[in-house]
Amino acid sequence: TVPHNHRAIIYYGPYIGSTALFFKKAIIEEGILVNEKFKYTMDWEWYAHLGSLGKKFTFINETFAGFRLHSQNQSQKYRQMAEIDKLFNRAQQLAEGYTIKRYYGYRFTKKDSGSLLEEFCLRLLWWYYRCIVLAQKLFYLLRYNPSEVKEYIKRRNVKFGV
Repeated sequence: TVPHNHRAIIYYGPYIGSTALFFKKAIIEEGILVNEKFKYTMDWEWYAHLGSLGKKFTFINETFAGFRLHSQNQSQKYRQMAEIDKLFNRAQQLAEGYTIKRYYGYRFTKKDSGSLLEEFCLRLLWWYYRCIVLAQKLFYLLRYNPSEVKEYIKRRNVKFGV
């Protein structure tokens, strides 16, 4: 849609459609592959990685492909899920996006981990993510086998209250 801008990709996401991106074989031969750890933002991370290595993107003002949003798109699936699943998957999407911004984004030095506010937000996001995982497990235990809840809480050493 518009020419490549590395900072825009890092901070706002992949606006280049993966169906309309062509790359040289040398990229694969160099071992610059998609990071499969990213479930929702795989293309975003790959574009940020390519840009951080100084790879050049050439804009061609032509339509090469169309992209259709439907219920089976990886980034759209969570909209069809139960409420707790939506929250869990959305938290994972946010965590992946934050990871890309933090790793490929601007830092004062290579070892700089960011500001105190950034660290606080990262930790808050991590705890939010862990709470959703725990809530999801408890939800399924309560739904399918309530008698196992006490055993699960004991096994995980979960404490409620202050």
